[in-house]
Amino acid sequence: MAVSAASAAATAAAAVAAESAATLLRASPLMLPPLPLLPLPPLAVSLATAAAAAATTAAAVAAPAARLVGTAAGLVAAAAAASRVAAAAAATPAVQSAALAAVAAAGDIPPHVALIMDGNRRWARASALDAVAGYPAGSDVLLDTLRSCLALGVATVTVYAFSIENFKRPPAEVNRIMELATQMLTEMLSHSSLISANRIRVRILGDRSLLPLPLRAAAARAEVATRGHDGPTLNIAFAYTSRHEMAAAVATLVAAADDGRIPADAITPAAVEACLFTGPAYGGGGGAGDGEGEEEQGAPPPPARGGAVDLLVRTSGERRLSDFLCWQGGGARLAFRPVLWPDFSAWELLRVVLAYQAAARARRRNERRVAVAAAAGAAAGTSGTASVVQGAGRKLESSAAAAGAGGTPAGGGAPAAPLHPAVAALVADVCRRHYAAVDVDATAAAAAEEGSGG
Repeated sequence: MAVSAASAAATAAAAVAAESAATLLRASPLMLPPLPLLPLPPLAVSLATAAAAAATTAAAVAAPAARLVGTAAGLVAAAAAASRVAAAAAATPAVQSAALAAVAAAGDIPPHVALIMDGNRRWARASALDAVAGYPAGSDVLLDTLRSCLALGVATVTVYAFSIENFKRPPAEVNRIMELATQMLTEMLSHSSLISANRIRVRILGDRSLLPLPLRAAAARAEVATRGHDGPTLNIAFAYTSRHEMAAAVATLVAAADDGRIPADAITPAAVEACLFTGPAYGGGGGAGDGEGEEEQGAPPPPARGGAVDLLVRTSGERRLSDFLCWQGGGARLAFRPVLWPDFSAWELLRVVLAYQAAARARRRNERRVAVAAAAGAAAGTSGTASVVQGAGRKLESSAAAAGAGGTPAGGGAPAAPLHPAVAALVADVCRRHYAAVDVDATAAAAAEEGSGG
């Protein structure tokens, strides 16, 4: 007698509820044994809740099936079937949502996640498809991953879509990628339930002068349409490399110093950071206003983290950054996953976030031990040793709580130093000119569309 569909579903749900957390933990690179020392009760509870309607254990279903079949092979077959159904259940939105919510409640969430979406062409070739066929599949995965990041509470997602070095690929392939990128940006605005409902702000990072006019227009329209959004930010790096970005930032500052607009000694790391594509000079970092209104345009930008990355993930198994966010990622936790980008899933994201949380907890424990030991050593021989140690412990607990509420516990770096007033004025001016150029591209696109429609 075969295992019934209801029993198979029950087995799948129970397997997900009972074993998904342990599987994720074992798969995480920094989850060292013994695992019982690293419990995540909210994850198990949430998964169990999702599976409560069919809370039958895998053994309870597989064992009777084996007895009915009468052979050891029956047990193996039943277990294999249960495993397949469990995998299918794990891919359902309900189970993924439960896991995402549980991980969000279990610890620190990286405020800024960067993704190197590598492996599209290899995925296409492995699927016996044309090389560029992997990019549409990768675009769908990007939207799914963005949804997962939203569920976790990630504030900024930056993706590496196209490097300046990629222009060296065959012209036919580059042209096709440009067409697909134009289509993706155009369609992205139609995802009102994702972009508009979550008030996601879309920004393009890179050298727009290298892009064909249709893609520049699509990028401008996406930015203008979402400029007023106050929710999470999606940065898409296109025609981008870190070397190009840093060289452009330094060139802007040096030119201003040569013109006498800023003093030479005002060219500091904070000034360079403000002029990066992720900084307030280009509308990032909570900086120089949104380009609307004289007061906002004229106001100096506040100090910003310049888009500092907390967690950087690369797919495909490659273990290099490929000139992506090298300044911003100096304090980031790095995660290299062997899966090709079109196969990246919410579970892959959960693996790296769980490792990030484990690293954050370990870091805070270590900082607490070091600080308490230092305080005890400094107070040695005095009557206030106990109170000093307790005070240091309370201070660190407070810092840990603040980090858990949205800090950067596993990296990311401290906020930048205040900008020199002349640099702040320069940054605000660069931001105004940047928005003006984007508006010109968007207006030209609208006019061209209206002309073709008429």
